[in-house]
Amino acid sequence: QDLNFASLGFGKNSLVTVPMKTLYYVRKSLRRLNLSHNYFNEMGSTGANQANSTFPVMPHLEELILDHCDIRSIELHTFANLPNLKLLSLKSNPIYTFSPALILPNLEALHLYVEDDDEEGYRQSFFNFPAGLFEDLSMEKLRILELHNVHFGDLSDYHFKG
Repeated sequence: QDLNFASLGFGKNSLVTVPMKTLYYVRKSLRRLNLSHNYFNEMGSTGANQANSTFPVMPHLEELILDHCDIRSIELHTFANLPNLKLLSLKSNPIYTFSPALILPNLEALHLYVEDDDEEGYRQSFFNFPAGLFEDLSMEKLRILELHNVHFGDLSDYHFKG
């Protein structure tokens, strides 16, 4: 039986995979999901969480909070089942590449705050922010883009052409 929750929080629960089966029961009603302070190192490529099977189809989810989750990479199509996602928060994660998985058509706000990673072999010199991400207008609804502590090596006007 489906539950009628609008908001759900599973912060600080030592999760290493997104609780897909649990989310299935709230998929029709959920508007906000907080999974902060867990351990999703390789988002969308761990165990049962493979790309577009990381999340069930949640047509009404608008906010996803993934702050402090030690996320190092995000697989393509990880958020494909979240068609109306408007806010994605990835604060304090050691992400060093702007993943194509973050190019979401209805996204209005993206918060990406890179946390320095002290683990041996993970620290990269500069943040990889590919040029031309906005050229095809696939993120035309984006109004807020916050990139903090990303250590751009080369940031030019062609990064935001579109």
